[in-house]
Amino acid sequence: METRYKLMRVTCKVKYNVNGDIAEIVDADGIEELELRPVEIESFIADGVEHVFRHPITVTVELDETGQVYLGLFELLDLCVYAEHQDELRREILDDLAWRWSAIAMASEDELAPDAIAVRNAFLDLVVE
Repeated sequence: METRYKLMRVTCKVKYNVNGDIAEIVDADGIEELELRPVEIESFIADGVEHVFRHPITVTVELDETGQVYLGLFELLDLCVYAEHQDELRREILDDLAWRWSAIAMASEDELAPDAIAVRNAFLDLVVE
């Protein structure tokens, strides 16, 4: 029989030692399966202007190889952002989209590498003008 590990979220009290390592865990309750919920983005603000997607984009959420950092991924725009808490991902995604819009989508193709041109074109196709 194959055993699989599932990621769980546990609410508990933690006591740390002087080195900052966990010394004791007490009152562990609220154990529930960790749900990596995708983040849907309808619009973002860059350079003080709101830009709206033709259709909301869905950024997938995963954990990194350590299982401690959340990753937000949207392959079409080569987007990969990270945050310590899943609730922080939306802000990181919006900040990254604003940067990509200003630095890549609004740049001349002459200034961009081939992979950046592909991101630029995909971005321009996704956003309502």
